[in-house]
Amino acid sequence: MTASFLFAIITIPLVVVVSILRPEFGDGLLRGAWRTIGALARRRRLTVASVALLSLLLHIVIGYFVQWPVPVVHDEFAYLLGADTFAAGRLTNPTHPMWEHFESYHIIHHPTYQSKYPPGQSLFLALGQAAFGHPIWGVWLSLALACGAVTWMLQAWVPPRWALVGGLVTVFNPFLAVDWGQGYWGGGVAMLGGACLFGALTRVVRDIRLSDGLVFGIGLVVLALSRPFEGLLASIPVALIVLAWMVGRFRSRAVRPVLRFVLPASAVLLVSACCLGLYHKRVTGSPFRMPYQTWSSQHAGGSALFPAAVSLASLPSQGTGQRLFVPEEAMQHNLNVIETRRQWVRNVGRKFVILWVFHLGVLAPLVLFAVPRIKHVGWELFATASVVFVTAAVAFESTIGNPHYAAPVTALFAYLLISGMRVGSACVRRWRVSHRIFVAVASIWMIAGAIGIVLLPTERMNSDLGRAASERARILAELRASAVDDLVIVRYGDRHVYLEEWVYNEADIDHAKVVWARDLGPEKNAALISVFSERTVWLLEPDTDGGPRLSPYPMEGSVSETADPENCKSEDPTAPDRR
Repeated sequence: MTASFLFAIITIPLVVVVSILRPEFGDGLLRGAWRTIGALARRRRLTVASVALLSLLLHIVIGYFVQWPVPVVHDEFAYLLGADTFAAGRLTNPTHPMWEHFESYHIIHHPTYQSKYPPGQSLFLALGQAAFGHPIWGVWLSLALACGAVTWMLQAWVPPRWALVGGLVTVFNPFLAVDWGQGYWGGGVAMLGGACLFGALTRVVRDIRLSDGLVFGIGLVVLALSRPFEGLLASIPVALIVLAWMVGRFRSRAVRPVLRFVLPASAVLLVSACCLGLYHKRVTGSPFRMPYQTWSSQHAGGSALFPAAVSLASLPSQGTGQRLFVPEEAMQHNLNVIETRRQWVRNVGRKFVILWVFHLGVLAPLVLFAVPRIKHVGWELFATASVVFVTAAVAFESTIGNPHYAAPVTALFAYLLISGMRVGSACVRRWRVSHRIFVAVASIWMIAGAIGIVLLPTERMNSDLGRAASERARILAELRASAVDDLVIVRYGDRHVYLEEWVYNEADIDHAKVVWARDLGPEKNAALISVFSERTVWLLEPDTDGGPRLSPYPMEGSVSETADPENCKSEDPTAPDRR
C-alpha cells in the first residue's frame, strides 16, 4: 500500500494544519452534517434503511468505477463453487469420473463435489447470481444488510444520533469496504449475524418482545452458517448474559418473558439445525460431519481446527504429473510449530494488532477514551471482553488470521469506537478545547477513507496474486467469447507458487463453457481428452518466463486416443496421491 501511505503522509498533515488555522473551511459543513444526522436519527427504521442503501451504493460505485471485483485467493473460488451449486438449485454435485484432474484448494470431490466451507457466504453469492446475474451482488447485499444491522444494534446501545454515526463509520471503513465488499470470501455475512445477536441481546434483557427472540435465533444461525468457530466464541459471553438474565427472571417468578424469548429462538435454531444437517448429509453422507472436516481428513491429515503439522521439505512440487498438495492450513500450522517462542509471540501480536486496526482504522486511538468507562458501564465491559476474547482466539489460531475471522464482533468494535467518540466529545467540552480538533479529526477520517476506497482495490489487483488472478480472468473471458467449448490443461512449473492456483471449475463441469484441468501426465491426459472429445484442448503454462502461455495442446505427445478413461480413474478417491 505504498501509494496510499505516501498520499496520506502528504495530505493528512496538510489537512490538520488547515483545520487548526482556518477551521471555518470545514466547520460549517461539519455543523450542518451533525444537524442532519440528528434529524434523520429520530426516525429509527429510516436510519437503518438509509445506512444499508448507502453501503450498497458505495460498493456499486467502487465495483463499476474503481475496480471490478475479481476472485484472487483460493477461498473465493471455493465460495463461488458453492454459489454456482446453490444457484442451480442443488445442494451439492456428483463426483466427476475425472475428478483427479479437477482437484483444488478448499474443494472436496468425494463423496460429492462441493466447497468445504459453511454455506452462508455461498448462499448470498447464489442470491446475487440468481437475482442479479453476478455473485458480487450477493456480497454487496450482505454487507449492506450488515451495516444496517450494526446501526440497528447501536440504537439499543447508544443514543440514536450516535447510532447513525456508528453506521456511517462502518460503511466508510475502507478496509471493510474493499476487503469484504470487493472480494468473495466473506465478512459481511458473519458481521450481519453478530450485529443481530448483540442487538437482540440488549433488547431481550431490557424489554423482551417476540421479535427479539426471533432475531436472536437468526443471529446465531447466520453465525453458524458463516463463521461457526468464531461465532461460537462470540456467543459464549452472550450465553452467560442470557443465563444470568433467565436465572433472575425465574427467581422473581417471571416465567412468561423467558418463554417469549426461548420459544421463538428455539424454533429458529431447531429448523435451521435440521436444514444444516440435511445439507451435511447430502454433501458428506453424515448430518454430523461438516465438509470442512472431510477436506481436512482427506488432505491435511488432522482435524478441522488443528491440522497435522508436516515438514516443509515434504511439500510436493507442482510439476507435470503431480496431483494436489498439502493445503495452506497445514503449512501455516507447521510454520507456527517450527518458529521460536519469540517469533511465535511476535506473530500472535501482529495478528492481534491487525485485527484491531482493520476494524477501527485511523480512528483507533479514540477507543482509548472509553477505557475509563469499562469499570462503571456494564455494556462497555461486556463489549471489550467479547472483542478481546474473540480477537485473541483468532490471533492464537494456527492460521494466517485474516480480519474476516473476527467479523462476528465487528458490531462490537463499532460500539467501542462510538463509546470512545462520545467520551472524547464530552472531554473536549469539559476541557474547553477548541472545536477545531473536531474539524481536524473529521477531515482526517474522510481523507483517509477516500484514499483507501480509491486506492486499495487497485493495489489488491497489483499484487502478485492479483496479477495472476487478472491473467486467469482475462484468458477465461477470451475463451468464453469463442464459439466453441474449451478444455484447458494446466501444466505448472517445478517452482510454481502454490497460492497462484488456476484449476477451478463451475459446479456442472461437463456443461461448463471452459473446463480447467490439472496436467497428470500423457496417459491420464489422453483419457481426459477422450471424455471431452468435442472441446478445443489447450495447454496452459503459467510459469513461463514471459508470463502465462496458452497454446494448443500437443496431441502427438499424448498416449493413443484409445486410452480407457475407466483405467485412469483413482482406485480410492478418499486417498489422494502424495507423489
